[in-house]
Amino acid sequence: MQLVDGESLDAENVNEVLGDASGILVPGGFGKRALEGKILAAEFAREHKIPYLGICLGMQVAVCEFARNVVGLAGASSSEFDPDGPYSVIDLMSSQEDVTEKQRTVLLLYYAEGYNMREIGEKLGVDKSTVARTIKRGEARLRRCLRYGAEAFLNAAAEGPP
Repeated sequence: MQLVDGESLDAENVNEVLGDASGILVPGGFGKRALEGKILAAEFAREHKIPYLGICLGMQVAVCEFARNVVGLAGASSSEFDPDGPYSVIDLMSSQEDVTEKQRTVLLLYYAEGYNMREIGEKLGVDKSTVARTIKRGEARLRRCLRYGAEAFLNAAAEGPP
């Protein structure tokens, strides 16, 4: 297993850095940092038929890569990173529009620390139902990603490229 910093990945070194990979995992993350390197990793995986598992942001990266390089939507991105971009192929759910990115992150951290939904809502200035929806969706999404993606990823990585 090798950790690759997405900020250091570029078109000139992608073959050298990822060429021996039997699988590529792009985990969740926040913000635009290393986004283009992550998109490049997704492209490399697709083009070389290497198993790819994108968790949360990693799946968004794969969608953006596919939209750009297969569908032909140059500059396709997420409205979270590029709200004025030419093609927003990933968008924020309307039920989450009143919760900022920082609030979502802090909300989940408070939840992990054991705070209850009322306490979290008070700390962040959002209602308890928004807190509950965010936690429920985040947990469900993570469970689905791990259940369906991890098993397929690990099996495919063990078999290696076709």
